[in-house]
Amino acid sequence: MSWIDKNKGAGPWDFTERGDVFGYLNNARWSSQQDAIDFCEARGLPLDLPNQHHPCSHWHKEKTSEEIFPAGKWVAAMQQPGTPYIYVYDILQKAVIRVDTSEIPVFVSGRLELDSAYALDYDMGYGNPGAQRGGYCMNKDATRIWYLFTKSDGDRSDAELIEVDISKTVMRKVESTLFPNLVPSDAWPSSNNERINDGCSDDTHTYWCTSLVAGRVIKIRNSDHSIADDHTFNYPIECGPSSFNEPITTIDFDKNTGKLFWTYIRDYICCDPVYNACSHLIRANTDFAADIDEVVCGSGFNTPAWQNMIRIYSNHVLHHRAYHPFFGYFRRRTLDLSGVDIHTINQNHLQNIFGVKDGNVFTLMHGSNLYSEGFLYCINFSDMTEISNLDISYYTGRRYPIGYDWDWTSVSAMNQQTGVIAIFRYHNIEKRNYAGCFSASSGLELLCDVPLHVMRHTNVPVLLSEPQIWTMPG
Repeated sequence: MSWIDKNKGAGPWDFTERGDVFGYLNNARWSSQQDAIDFCEARGLPLDLPNQHHPCSHWHKEKTSEEIFPAGKWVAAMQQPGTPYIYVYDILQKAVIRVDTSEIPVFVSGRLELDSAYALDYDMGYGNPGAQRGGYCMNKDATRIWYLFTKSDGDRSDAELIEVDISKTVMRKVESTLFPNLVPSDAWPSSNNERINDGCSDDTHTYWCTSLVAGRVIKIRNSDHSIADDHTFNYPIECGPSSFNEPITTIDFDKNTGKLFWTYIRDYICCDPVYNACSHLIRANTDFAADIDEVVCGSGFNTPAWQNMIRIYSNHVLHHRAYHPFFGYFRRRTLDLSGVDIHTINQNHLQNIFGVKDGNVFTLMHGSNLYSEGFLYCINFSDMTEISNLDISYYTGRRYPIGYDWDWTSVSAMNQQTGVIAIFRYHNIEKRNYAGCFSASSGLELLCDVPLHVMRHTNVPVLLSEPQIWTMPG
């Protein structure tokens, strides 16, 4: 008699689900790999215990759990190319936050505490100087983030560089290095205490420009965190640091040409007549030897005042410059800085250049009044003509209606892969962050407005070495 005949009509039987099987944990071929270490640390599993046998199989189900995490104000937003991720830094909790834009609404999928004793220099794009930049950058291969922290008190002498690995499912703090007396408070001429204005990386070094008016860029080697060059350019200080002399406020690197780009301002005529200065747009080698120094001078309302941002996108230089006192332009240039193929659009108060998506470039601007209105722009990248704009004042943290529920210092980024523009703002009463998300398209559609105080854990590790892991749905 068969088993079917014998048990016909019987049942139902209780089903006991098979548990996870974590094999290969004593296999040195992969147990020493960082992927395996991260995987086991996240689950409290031992690796390579002597005299312990692990089965020669490995399977587990995809499991999702949620965790409420402490929230502070977010700054330093950066997208990770080739992934759906945006990274921000929590200045109160001193932690890196990873936001996943692969789903709508977006959600937090990772958090790493750095616990630096120092503070992060940053701009939020409100007022002049403006634009969203500071002491942070990501390498062009999108595998590392660097944060250059400085002291937040009056004695800003020491700094700390922290390197974070973002190439795996689990973020990891790679190395931390202290630099005594890197940004001294008594440096002259500088605007107040010397600070970090902006940073960039060429995959072998990071470059940091400071607020020293004479012009300073610090070059730090990625492999061992040693200073390869600390270069002061000694730009002429013709009227003192309180005039239109301006330090190197923004810097970027182009991987295709191997060139650095930065800007600064000089007052060539010693403030007479008033509002008469010249701006320099520099293209330089990584040893800081400039091969192009473009000078543009103006007077009165055409005087260059603030060099808000310079970024490299789609083999072009995108440069925003403000005029004194209320006007500005946003310009697309070729990488050789020639006078050919220059396109300009008037944009006054820049908060962020998001990047290029489907032939359009997207920017975030703010108004000049106390309510800090926000405007999202879609611009044709080929000729820099405006396609559409949207008032997103509520989502940038405008005090709306009149009150202080929202912190107006919002931070933002666009994920190029998913086409999601995320505006993060902090709620002063609820003590948590919100994400207002819009489509990177001419319609600038609102996709979601969601609180981000819960982190979602999904146990789907990505192991690049043997053995392979297959996850079972359910």
